[in-house]
Amino acid sequence: MKWLSYLIWLLPISNLFAQTCGDGSAPVVQSAVIGGMKSWDAQGDSDNESILLCGFPANGNIIGGEHSGIDISPKFNSYCNEARFRLNNAVTLTPAVGENNTGPCINNYSGGGSSNLQDNGLVFQADGAGCVTIESFESYDDISNFVDADITAGVITLYACPEGVLLPIELKYFRAVPEDKTNNITWATSSELNTEWHIVERSATGTGNWEKMGQIEGAGTSNENHIY
Repeated sequence: MKWLSYLIWLLPISNLFAQTCGDGSAPVVQSAVIGGMKSWDAQGDSDNESILLCGFPANGNIIGGEHSGIDISPKFNSYCNEARFRLNNAVTLTPAVGENNTGPCINNYSGGGSSNLQDNGLVFQADGAGCVTIESFESYDDISNFVDADITAGVITLYACPEGVLLPIELKYFRAVPEDKTNNITWATSSELNTEWHIVERSATGTGNWEKMGQIEGAGTSNENHIY
């Protein structure tokens, strides 16, 4: 991997960055609609509902995950934050963090990022068929063998690189702050793999007509922090 391109929206404090996998390929992106699932019992219970999200490289590294538009409707005395999702029995997603109440929930939960799992040391693998199992479960089983919450809407999106291949950098932060008539752009990495340079581009729409703003020498291969 010889270069890394950061794509910047020309909007106040808005930013978007894109990476390729360490072998130069783009991460594989797949999404699952979870609206309609039900949250039954504790993790691993036979009553729980699961879906398969496939299309990833066989045994691929899941490097990032996002969720959007998740709505939860608790039943009985269940709390909003008890409805959770387990990804390949490796990582747990809790949409309603901190909502220790029986509802109505705040809802429309969104979060995550395209490399957040790698950045936080939470990478896990798809199975040999390139699939990830998403299990809906309750962190506390209020009433056994009964539905404790309905998942009425939402999407989970995962990003994957081929087996044994990760993103060429671990990004600690990326910031774009407007100053007078310019934008002050800074970012930091905690590791880099064969990165010769970083290229910064901008777009008035964020979707096309990208214009190169500058190019900065990368750190090559390094496990130290670097600020740009």
